[in-house]
Amino acid sequence: MRLNLSPPSKARRLAVGAAIAGLLALAPLARAQTRTPPLPPPRPPALGQPTTTPVPAPAPKADEPLDPDHPPMLPNASRKRMSECGHEWAAMKKAGKDVDTGWRAFATRCLVR
Repeated sequence: MRLNLSPPSKARRLAVGAAIAGLLALAPLARAQTRTPPLPPPRPPALGQPTTTPVPAPAPKADEPLDPDHPPMLPNASRKRMSECGHEWAAMKKAGKDVDTGWRAFATRCLVR
């Protein structure tokens, strides 16, 4: 049997050889993609547990400047409770009651009720 090595046949063999070489070059990439990704780090055991409510910092006195890095915190409350206190605050200010009380002092009292 004699091989036909005419120019069209050579070109076809070269193309087939290049295609096989390309597939062989992609084989390690295909194996690398089948590996499973690493697992995330384990969750902390306290995640999802109810936390204790932090004690609010005392409100600064009028002569003390506010520390922007550690502002006084309001007690934890639900959105509903915060909204109720806001409406109560607006009604109180509209009626002109307790005009020298600030929002933070009022909210601290209202949210713990």
